[in-house]
Order: sequence, then structure tokens, then C-alpha cells
Amino acid sequence: MLLALLLVACPVPDDTGDSAEAEEVVIPEAAVCEPAVVEYDGTDEPRVGDLWKFWLTCDGTLQMGASRTSVEPAEAGTLADGESVPEVTWARAGEATLSIQTGRFKGERVVTVLPE
Repeated sequence: MLLALLLVACPVPDDTGDSAEAEEVVIPEAAVCEPAVVEYDGTDEPRVGDLWKFWLTCDGTLQMGASRTSVEPAEAGTLADGESVPEVTWARAGEATLSIQTGRFKGERVVTVLPE
């Protein structure tokens, strides 16, 4: 009963149509990074079992913050959170794509993993 009284006591505001139109957001050129680059610490030609630490840079500047990482195909490597940067341990020979997104910047690196 109390809820019904509260709903009656709080009138719904009238829509006057005076709402401002949404403005288009223009991202300044300084905030655009093409391409973002996946950098790594590991052997240039990784083998199954090798570990890479990796991170994202934009125009040579390290992108810090929470990152979303992936390996395609998923069986190609095992991802883990390292001490300061993500890590991948290569698990299967063949071609794989290592991806990382930090903030609005995303980069990919195609890797050929060699057998043990």
C-alpha cells in the first residue's frame, strides 16, 4: 500500500521535447594510433614450450592498464597474467595470432611457432 502511495505522490516529468540532440564525438588525431604494435620479450622464432611476455605500444609509447588478450587458435598458446605484463606459453606448432587490447587500442601479431 505504501508503494502505491509513493508512486502516486511522485509525478512523472512531462516530456517537453527540449532535450538536446546528441553531439557527434570527434576524436583528435593525437588520440588515434595506427597501427598499435604488439611488442614481446622472447625468442624471435618461438618453439613449442617457449614463453613470451607481451605488451601493446602506440607510436612507441607503452599502453598501460587492464588488457584483454587472446590467442587464435586457442590451442596455440596458454595465456597467463605475468608479474607486470601478460604472458603466453606456446603450446602448438603452426601459425597463431596473438592479440591484445589496452583501452581503445588493439594490436595483433601473427606468429609462426616451431616444433620443439
